[in-house]
Amino acid sequence: MHEYRLSGTPENVIQVNYVTNTQNVQQFQEIATAIRTIADIRRVYTYTAPKALLLRGTADQAAVVDWLLPLIDRPLNQPAQHSISPQQTIPAAMRDRPEEGVIEVFYVGSAGTVQSFQDLATTLRTITQLRRVYTYNAAQAIAVRGTSSQLAMAERLFNELDRPASASTAGAAEFRATGPDDIVRVFSLAHGASGQDVQTIVPQIRAATSAQRALSYAGRGLLILRGTAAQMAAAEHLVQELDKP
Repeated sequence: MHEYRLSGTPENVIQVNYVTNTQNVQQFQEIATAIRTIADIRRVYTYTAPKALLLRGTADQAAVVDWLLPLIDRPLNQPAQHSISPQQTIPAAMRDRPEEGVIEVFYVGSAGTVQSFQDLATTLRTITQLRRVYTYNAAQAIAVRGTSSQLAMAERLFNELDRPASASTAGAAEFRATGPDDIVRVFSLAHGASGQDVQTIVPQIRAATSAQRALSYAGRGLLILRGTAAQMAAAEHLVQELDKP
C-alpha cells in the first residue's frame, strides 16, 4: 500500500492498495465494492491490470480500509472454515447513523454452494435488519456493519446456521432481539424435509402468523422466523402440523 497526504481538505488521504489474492476481474471488483460499501468511501477506483485499488477519503476511512482489506483479500486455496473476525468500531465522524458503528467479517464454513452462501447472507440481513451486508463469494466472506445489538444477534444466528448438514437436529433454537418483534427462532424439522419442502412451508408460516421475516435455509432444511411471542406460538403450532412423516 502507498499513501499520500494532502492539506486543506477533510478527505486528505490518498491510498493505492494492491489486491493480491483474486483470480479474475469479478473477484477484484467484488472486493472494491465491499470496501466502498462498508467503509462508506465515495472515491474508490479500480485499475484492473495491476489489481490496484485507489481511494481518497478521511484518515478515519483510510484506517478502516487498512483493517478491512486484509480480512477480505485472503488466499483462496485454503479450505472453508467457520470463523468470525474481531470487531472494529469506527469513529463517530464516519457514521451516517450514530449507532451503526461496528464492523465484522463472517467466514462461512459449511455453505457448500454459492446459493446456500447467498441464502445465509440474506438471512443475516433480513432477520437482524442490517443495512450494510456485503458478500465476497470466492472467500465465502460476509462483511457487515451495524449496531452492537445487531451484530450480537448476527453472531448467534450465524453460529446456529453455519453448521454441516449432518449437524441438523429436531427442535428449535431461540434468541432474543430488541424491539416489539423481539424473538428469533430457528426451527429444525424432525422428518428430513428437503430444501424445496422447507421453501414451500415458509409462505404458509407468513400467511398464518403475519410475520414477514420468515425465511428458509435450504442448505440445512431450516426455518428462521422473527416476530412476537404470539407469532412464535402460532408458528410452532403450524410447524408441528406440517412436520410429519
